[in-house]
Amino acid sequence: MKKRILILIAALLVLFASACGDSKESYNAGIAAFRGEDYEEAIHSLLQAISQGMEDPFVKADLALAYEKSGQMTKALEYLNAALKEAPEDPGVLKRIGRFYEYAGDRITALKYFAKSLRTPEGEMSEPDLETTAYAAEIEERYGNYDEAIRLYNTLITQNYMVPEHQMLAGMCYLKMRQIEAACQYFDLLAQDEGVIPEYYLIIYHALCDRGFTEEAEPYFQEGLKLCDQEGSISRGEYYADAFRTELAEEEGLEGSTTGTMLAQASLLVEDGDLDGAEAVYTDLIQKGEDLEKVYNQYLMLKAKQGDFPAAFRLLSYVQTGSDAAAKKDADWNEVLLYELQMDYGTALTKLEAFMKAYPPTETVWREYAFLSRAAAGF
Repeated sequence: MKKRILILIAALLVLFASACGDSKESYNAGIAAFRGEDYEEAIHSLLQAISQGMEDPFVKADLALAYEKSGQMTKALEYLNAALKEAPEDPGVLKRIGRFYEYAGDRITALKYFAKSLRTPEGEMSEPDLETTAYAAEIEERYGNYDEAIRLYNTLITQNYMVPEHQMLAGMCYLKMRQIEAACQYFDLLAQDEGVIPEYYLIIYHALCDRGFTEEAEPYFQEGLKLCDQEGSISRGEYYADAFRTELAEEEGLEGSTTGTMLAQASLLVEDGDLDGAEAVYTDLIQKGEDLEKVYNQYLMLKAKQGDFPAAFRLLSYVQTGSDAAAKKDADWNEVLLYELQMDYGTALTKLEAFMKAYPPTETVWREYAFLSRAAAGF
């Protein structure tokens, strides 16, 4: 009898371990789907994880995020409240609630929950708390609280957390305050970091050029060029294309199937007037499923050139409701251009004025404002 009981217990343990493994597998699949912006699949897999026995409250918070992204706000709030009721002090739940309100555009509430989720002293933060601090810094920067954003970025830098990225972002804050010397001091530090990639220098190059600092921008462009064509790096052709140096990009060639290379290929095809060729590249990129918000931002402008404005605005809506802050900024700018291309200058001007409130205006933005002000007035 004792032997039969032991066998039964062993069988139950095996079944329990199998269920735990299945639920973990479903949860991981749900998170992967969420990161891939397949929110319906994310919901399906996370619900499956719960049905398979995963009881951690943060799973319900993850479900709330997936429902929010899919536009099902009633369900989103239901799971959000359930997670908070079950674990009102759990840092993982609190962080996810912060993300929920960040996606909803509620900066104050998002920052409140991020602050509540922190569990370690600022001088010796855990990895989860460093990640939360990075979220908070991004929000502060987005809403123009540059001094606080810089303070948080410096905290991340001194804690050795994603140093090159946060050096660049701190420099960007100073640049937005037009403190060019302070900005360049941070940008210059990138050369000391092994983790720096050419794309960081492209971002710096474009940001400086947009603000009229073309002379200061060139050395950073050259620094990034040195890092191209290395293992895991973008090619020189792609780098030139992303900097809008079309002739040099064509001289270098644009072979390869990375998302960045294909986007550059599509841009060059549009410039050459081969809209059908560009369409084919974008179709392949969408099927590939990587960096879709960035892909859609370019693709919507192609649809506008083809005169298919309904399709362009559908793509625009997708990007504007996404989680990528940089892509959303580009989409908000593209929205201005879409109305301008339709010669609806009044609406374009209204959208531009909203853009200028949300993001510090660059020289390019001020030129667009001058043009639309005249056009909307009928001059």
